[in-house]
Parts: sequence; structure tokens; C-alpha cells
Amino acid sequence: MKFKIIKRIINGVLVVLVIFFGSQYINSKFHKPEVRQVYQKEIDKKLVISKLHNKSNLVTLKGDIHKKYGKQDSWFRTGLKWFDQMGDREYIINLNGTYEMGIDLNEINEDDISVFKNEISINLPNVKLLNVNLPYEQMKIKDDEGVFRNEYSSSEKKKIYSAAKKEIVKELESDVVSKEKALDNAEEVLSSLLVGVDKGYKVKFVN
Repeated sequence: MKFKIIKRIINGVLVVLVIFFGSQYINSKFHKPEVRQVYQKEIDKKLVISKLHNKSNLVTLKGDIHKKYGKQDSWFRTGLKWFDQMGDREYIINLNGTYEMGIDLNEINEDDISVFKNEISINLPNVKLLNVNLPYEQMKIKDDEGVFRNEYSSSEKKKIYSAAKKEIVKELESDVVSKEKALDNAEEVLSSLLVGVDKGYKVKFVN
């Protein structure tokens, strides 16, 4: 009788031990890797941000500018063409330069980056016009004044230049085709820039 009681006690202890160590094993098997995965995601984001911010303004498209603008202003109108031309004044200018488009990588923060399994997704900022180089000294102007009109002064020529430059900037900022090309180029450049962030990760860009 005593032997049976001892045997039951031993069996009970064994069952308790099996349950205890079994729960510890399951906990270590399924919960620890999840903690490591979250920690790894945080490391990846910081590494990506540091690599991107090293570049700041990323130029992904360069182009040439060749624009011609003209304007005429009249002092008076009598209906007599030959006479009215004496009060006319007109100009034609040629502007040549370059422009750059790209993205400001400093606008990307950790909220723009998500990591899921083996994929890093980066939300890119909009492409913007980063620089327009139109040297005033290279502006070519052809002006024609009637006998009653003075030549364009230096200050007038600078106003003409400023107005033309604003028009060029406006055209470039609304150039959808160039911006799409700049975005495609940005994805290629950034893919090479982020090589080595973490082996086995795929980088996807969203805009």
C-alpha cells in the first residue's frame, strides 16, 4: 500500500516537472525570436535613415534650358502703321542654362520606412526642382526701338530677365514627364545606395 502511494507521488511530481519544463521550452521556442525580430527592424530603420541622410539633396535628372522670349510695347496708336512704329519698342531674348531635379532625402524619416519579413518599403518624397542655373551674363537680347523711344535700360533688362526666369521655373515645376523620369532614376540610384543595408532584404519604393 505504501509503495503505491509513493509511486503516485513520484508520478505526480514527474507530471508537474514535464508541464513546467514543457511550458518553458514552448515559451523560448515561440516568443524569443519575435522579440529579436522587432529589435532587428529598429536597427534596419536607423541604418537606412543614416545612409539616406548622408546624400541630402539627391539629383536624379539634369537638363539643358534653351528658351526664347519676346515682347512688344507701344507708346501710342494712331492707325498709321509707319507712324505708330516710331513709338514701338520690342525685344527678343535668348536664355541658356541648366536645371536639376531630384528629391530631398532629409524629408524621409522613420515613419516613411516599414520592414516586413525580408522587405524594406520606403515612402519617397515628391520630386522637386532643386536648382535652375540661368546666368544673366549669358542672356542674349535683341531690341528694336522706334525713333520716339529710348533703348532698354540696364534695370529694364534685369526685369525682363527675372520675368523670363520665373516663367521657366514655372514650366519646369509643372513638367510631369521630367518629374516621372527623375523619380525612376531616383529609385535606381537609391537601390544601389542601399546595397548592404541587410543581406536578403528587398527594397521597395513608394511615392
